[in-house]
Amino acid sequence: MNENNHHSYEQLSNSNSGVPRYIRVPVEIVHSKFDFTINKNIKISERTNKILDINWTTTYPEYQINLVANRLWISGKLHAEITYTKHNNSNIHMENLLIPWKKTCQLEYTYPPMIPLSNEKSQYEFINQDQQTESSTHFEQTIYQNEAPKFEIISTKIITTKNIKEEGTTSILLLDLYCEKQFRIWQNQIIKL
Repeated sequence: MNENNHHSYEQLSNSNSGVPRYIRVPVEIVHSKFDFTINKNIKISERTNKILDINWTTTYPEYQINLVANRLWISGKLHAEITYTKHNNSNIHMENLLIPWKKTCQLEYTYPPMIPLSNEKSQYEFINQDQQTESSTHFEQTIYQNEAPKFEIISTKIITTKNIKEEGTTSILLLDLYCEKQFRIWQNQIIKL
């Protein structure tokens, strides 16, 4: 960039220097993780010979974020696809299982959040000067349409320990689950340039 172009660029960028400018940008306000454990006993219809595989998938969770209370309430389901064989049967069988979970987390901010504005309401009484027995009431209300923060799951780690217990002609699958979810929360904020 030659010196003349550099000078004109400075003039252009400084021409609005008296007027503050603002932009709206997504800001990562939380980057954290939470974990939970679940112990589940599942009755399988016939005697199981061997669990070949347990494949997990997750549903997108339902959540509620309260920035004032620094809390996240979250719930979802883990979906297990269990592949196994039965006694005296070489066929591979499959069983699907949905396991619900829920968690409450304290939020620790990596960047200060913008706290939502609270709705406002005022009430005024006016007395008619001509007729002192009659008065009128004036209500004034402001409702803020606060934009909700955005929640995003980055990764889910599931560690499964399984055992099989025989009870008569049926098998009980004992699952011990440890689940760890890494997440982030975004909030659109107005930044002054």
